[in-house]
Amino acid sequence: MAFSSTTAQNYEQLSYSAPRLSQWRSAAREVIETAAATTLTARQSGALVLMDAAAGYTITLPTPVAGMYFEFLQTVTQTSGTQKIITNASTVFLLGEVLTYTTATASPAGFAFDGSTHISYASNGTTSGGIIGTRILVTAISATVWAISGTVVGSGTIVTPASTT
Repeated sequence: MAFSSTTAQNYEQLSYSAPRLSQWRSAAREVIETAAATTLTARQSGALVLMDAAAGYTITLPTPVAGMYFEFLQTVTQTSGTQKIITNASTVFLLGEVLTYTTATASPAGFAFDGSTHISYASNGTTSGGIIGTRILVTAISATVWAISGTVVGSGTIVTPASTT
Protein backbone atom coordinates (compact mmCIF):
# COMPACT_ATOMS: atom_id res chain seq x y z
CA MET A 1 0.00 0.00 0.00
CA ALA A 2 1.35 3.43 -0.91
CA PHE A 3 -0.01 6.87 -0.20
CA SER A 4 1.35 10.17 -1.42
CA SER A 5 -0.05 13.67 -1.07
CA THR A 6 1.31 17.06 -2.08
CA THR A 7 -0.17 20.45 -1.23
CA ALA A 8 0.81 23.51 -3.22
CA GLN A 9 0.51 25.77 -0.19
CA ASN A 10 3.37 24.31 1.83
CA TYR A 11 4.92 21.73 -0.49
CA GLU A 12 4.75 18.96 2.09
CA GLN A 13 4.92 15.42 0.88
CA LEU A 14 4.23 12.26 2.85
CA SER A 15 4.95 8.74 1.65
CA TYR A 16 4.20 5.40 3.25
CA SER A 17 5.21 1.91 2.18
CA ALA A 18 4.45 -1.61 3.47
CA PRO A 19 5.01 -4.49 4.42
CA ARG A 20 8.37 -3.64 6.06
CA LEU A 21 7.22 -0.08 6.66
CA SER A 22 9.14 2.88 5.44
CA GLN A 23 8.13 6.48 5.81
CA TRP A 24 9.38 9.64 4.23
CA ARG A 25 8.35 13.21 4.84
CA SER A 26 9.79 16.45 3.58
CA ALA A 27 8.83 20.08 3.48
CA ALA A 28 10.02 22.83 1.20
CA ARG A 29 9.29 26.51 1.45
CA GLU A 30 7.91 28.71 -1.30
CA VAL A 31 10.27 31.54 -2.26
CA ILE A 32 8.68 34.60 -3.85
CA GLU A 33 10.91 37.07 -5.70
CA THR A 34 9.53 40.60 -5.78
CA ALA A 35 10.83 43.61 -7.68
CA ALA A 36 7.58 45.52 -8.19
CA ALA A 37 4.26 46.06 -6.44
CA THR A 38 3.00 42.70 -5.18
CA THR A 39 -0.11 41.55 -3.33
CA LEU A 40 0.43 38.36 -1.37
CA THR A 41 -2.31 35.75 -1.01
CA ALA A 42 -3.37 33.63 1.96
CA ARG A 43 -2.26 30.56 0.04
CA GLN A 44 1.33 31.89 0.05
CA SER A 45 1.48 31.92 3.86
CA GLY A 46 4.81 30.58 5.08
CA ALA A 47 6.73 31.90 2.08
CA LEU A 48 10.08 33.65 2.10
CA VAL A 49 9.59 36.90 0.18
CA LEU A 50 12.76 38.27 -1.40
CA MET A 51 12.88 42.04 -1.82
CA ASP A 52 14.93 42.07 -5.03
CA ALA A 53 14.82 45.67 -6.31
CA ALA A 54 16.72 48.85 -5.57
CA ALA A 55 13.71 51.06 -6.38
CA GLY A 56 10.81 51.54 -3.99
CA TYR A 57 7.62 49.46 -4.29
CA THR A 58 4.85 48.10 -2.07
CA ILE A 59 4.11 44.56 -0.91
CA THR A 60 0.54 44.20 0.38
CA LEU A 61 -0.28 41.55 2.95
CA PRO A 62 -3.47 39.49 2.57
CA THR A 63 -6.41 39.65 4.99
CA PRO A 64 -4.95 38.19 8.17
CA VAL A 65 -6.08 34.83 9.53
CA ALA A 66 -4.44 33.86 12.84
CA GLY A 67 -1.39 31.70 12.19
CA MET A 68 -0.52 32.98 8.72
CA TYR A 69 3.03 34.27 8.37
CA PHE A 70 5.52 35.71 5.88
CA GLU A 71 9.24 36.31 6.12
CA PHE A 72 10.87 39.11 4.10
CA LEU A 73 14.56 39.33 3.18
CA GLN A 74 16.21 42.36 1.54
CA THR A 75 18.52 40.93 -1.15
CA VAL A 76 19.35 44.19 -2.94
CA THR A 77 20.15 47.48 -1.20
CA GLN A 78 17.39 49.99 -1.80
CA THR A 79 18.63 53.16 -3.51
CA SER A 80 15.47 55.14 -4.24
CA GLY A 81 11.85 55.58 -3.23
CA THR A 82 10.09 53.86 -0.36
CA GLN A 83 9.74 50.12 0.02
CA LYS A 84 6.68 49.13 2.05
CA ILE A 85 5.19 46.05 3.59
CA ILE A 86 1.62 47.19 4.19
CA THR A 87 -1.55 45.66 5.58
CA ASN A 88 -4.53 45.14 3.29
CA ALA A 89 -6.74 47.73 5.05
CA SER A 90 -6.46 50.84 7.20
CA THR A 91 -8.17 48.89 10.00
CA VAL A 92 -5.51 46.14 10.05
CA PHE A 93 -2.41 46.97 12.11
CA LEU A 94 1.17 45.95 12.85
CA LEU A 95 2.18 45.22 16.45
CA GLY A 96 5.69 44.50 17.71
CA GLU A 97 9.21 45.80 17.44
CA VAL A 98 12.12 45.70 15.02
CA LEU A 99 15.76 46.08 15.94
CA THR A 100 17.51 48.55 13.64
CA TYR A 101 21.25 49.10 13.40
CA THR A 102 23.62 51.00 11.17
CA THR A 103 26.29 49.46 9.01
CA ALA A 104 28.89 51.96 10.25
CA THR A 105 28.57 51.60 14.01
CA ALA A 106 26.31 48.59 14.56
CA SER A 107 24.58 50.72 17.22
CA PRO A 108 21.12 49.18 17.61
CA ALA A 109 17.82 50.87 18.36
CA GLY A 110 14.40 49.29 18.78
CA PHE A 111 11.36 50.76 17.05
CA ALA A 112 7.83 49.84 18.07
CA PHE A 113 4.75 49.24 15.93
CA ASP A 114 1.83 50.10 18.24
CA GLY A 115 -0.91 47.78 16.93
CA SER A 116 -3.44 50.61 16.69
CA THR A 117 -2.09 53.15 14.15
CA HIS A 118 0.85 51.56 12.30
CA ILE A 119 -0.18 49.83 9.07
CA SER A 120 3.17 49.54 7.28
CA TYR A 121 6.88 48.94 7.52
CA ALA A 122 8.48 51.62 5.31
CA SER A 123 12.18 51.81 4.44
CA ASN A 124 14.04 54.48 2.47
CA GLY A 125 17.34 52.69 1.82
CA THR A 126 19.24 54.62 4.48
CA THR A 127 17.95 55.93 7.82
CA SER A 128 14.84 53.71 8.05
CA GLY A 129 16.45 50.58 6.59
CA GLY A 130 16.43 48.81 3.27
CA ILE A 131 20.03 47.61 3.14
CA ILE A 132 20.93 44.03 2.18
CA GLY A 133 20.36 41.66 5.09
CA THR A 134 17.23 43.33 6.47
CA ARG A 135 14.90 40.53 7.62
CA ILE A 136 11.26 41.01 8.70
CA LEU A 137 8.78 38.43 9.97
CA VAL A 138 5.03 39.11 10.14
CA THR A 139 2.60 36.68 11.76
CA ALA A 140 -1.17 37.13 11.86
CA ILE A 141 -2.38 36.99 15.47
CA SER A 142 -5.99 38.02 14.83
CA ALA A 143 -8.29 39.18 12.04
CA THR A 144 -6.99 42.75 12.50
CA VAL A 145 -3.39 42.45 13.73
CA TRP A 146 -0.10 41.21 12.31
CA ALA A 147 2.79 40.77 14.78
CA ILE A 148 6.03 42.16 13.32
CA SER A 149 9.63 41.50 14.32
CA GLY A 150 12.99 41.59 12.63
CA THR A 151 16.41 43.05 12.14
CA VAL A 152 16.62 46.14 9.96
CA VAL A 153 19.91 47.35 8.47
CA GLY A 154 20.19 51.09 7.86
CA SER A 155 22.77 53.86 7.60
CA GLY A 156 23.20 57.34 9.01
CA THR A 157 21.03 58.46 11.92
CA ILE A 158 18.41 55.75 12.09
CA VAL A 159 14.70 56.50 12.36
CA THR A 160 11.61 54.36 12.78
CA PRO A 161 10.36 52.29 9.85
CA ALA A 162 6.88 52.15 11.50
CA SER A 163 4.38 54.10 9.40
CA THR A 164 0.73 55.07 9.62
CA THR A 165 0.38 55.27 5.84
